[in-house]
Parts: sequence; C-alpha cells; structure tokens
Amino acid sequence: MILGDFHTHSKFSDGKSTVEENYAAAVNKGLKQLGCTEHGLRHIAFGTKRRNLPIERNTVDKLNEKNEIEVLLGIEANIYTSNGEIDLLPDDYRWFDYIVAAYHKTATNPSLIDFFRYNAKGLIRKKFTDREIRLFTKSYIKAITSNKVDIISHLFYGLPIDTKQVAQAAADYGVFIELNGKKVSIPDEDIYILADNKNVNFIVNSDAHSTSRIGDFSVPMAVVERLNIDKDRIVNWNKLVKFNRKK
Repeated sequence: MILGDFHTHSKFSDGKSTVEENYAAAVNKGLKQLGCTEHGLRHIAFGTKRRNLPIERNTVDKLNEKNEIEVLLGIEANIYTSNGEIDLLPDDYRWFDYIVAAYHKTATNPSLIDFFRYNAKGLIRKKFTDREIRLFTKSYIKAITSNKVDIISHLFYGLPIDTKQVAQAAADYGVFIELNGKKVSIPDEDIYILADNKNVNFIVNSDAHSTSRIGDFSVPMAVVERLNIDKDRIVNWNKLVKFNRKK
C-alpha cells in the first residue's frame, strides 16, 4: 500500500481545507507520512505568499509534536523559465523538507521573450517543433540538475519532452517522477520509457485540494496496474520516504 501522500494543497494556496484538516484526514486514512505542497510563488492565480512560509512551517512543526504521523513541508514550485529556474529565492529553501517542481501554464516569467517561447507555448499550442521539444527538455533537465528538486510533477502537462533524456537526468540525480492523482498526463509509451531506465523511481501522490482526496491514489495506481509497473519502483509503496535534497 501507499504509505505517504506528498502532494497536497491547503488554504495557503488553492486548497479547500486547512493543513490541520488535511492532517486529520491523513491520520484517519492510515497514512504514515503527509507532505504539504502549496503552489509556487509565481503561480498567477494560486501561488502561496512568501510571508506564509514561516507560518506553514510552524503549523507543520506543531502537528509533528503529536507523534501520530510524519508531516513534511514541501512546495509545488514552478519551472518558470526555459533555463529550468524554479520560483524560490536562496533564503526560501530553509523552510522546506523537499521540493516538487512542475511546469505550469500560468506561471509568470520576468522575460517577455522567454515567456512567449516557453510558458505561453503550453497555453496556445498543441503541436511543437523538434527545436521546441529540445528547449522544453532542457528546462526539465536544468531543474533536475540544479540539485534543488526532489520530485518532478505532471510531466507532459502542456509541454512535450524527450523522455529518455529526462529519465536519465532523474536517474542520475535521484529525482522521483510523480504519477499524479488528478490525472496521469504522461503517455503510456513514455511511462514505459521511464520504467526502462532501471534507476528511475516513481512516486504516487494525490494532488489533493480537499480532505476527501487526501490519500486517494486510485488514478495513478490504475495506471500502475494497467501497465504492470513494478511496485518496488514506487518509493512510497510500503516504504517511508526520506528526501536527500542537497541544497
């Protein structure tokens, strides 16, 4: 069974419940670990506020004093430039136990030129050139090799990539590939490519925005079963997860 849910949202971003309510739901559902991950600061509509980072950190620390389950603080950071930058300042990392990173169509980019060649592509395009796919691939690889990321979330949401190259970078840097609880956007053939690299590990998360969805892994686990993915490759399957982010 899945022991930890490491992608959940609360009222600190666009979730419907508080961190405390998510915690209670996780305890009731028998989880051993809960990760709190608000949207990154450059998300136009739902980004968390920098002033709330110490507040949420304190909330998580107080919940851990109950010694019921382990609660960790992460963030669903935005990969917001074609150079793979994520929307955290150097001083922000001290608040977090781990970092999830993902491309979002609604993240702001300080460069208008880069916005239109990178961020906006997922909003307005369905077909992409080989050159564009190389650019998108580079952005993920740069994010992974920065040593600042633990999980890559919802690959292929908006932008296609060279899966083999991203898989190798994830394997080399020990970054987990998420199978997302709302929708697994990775095409079947690309999940097979990821799985073909024996050093790539997956993580299954709910992406819950309400207490009812905490610990709901039915969507990604259906994909795991259908594609016959080895459950030993899922880091939170019958195991507690320990993150080893270097910075």
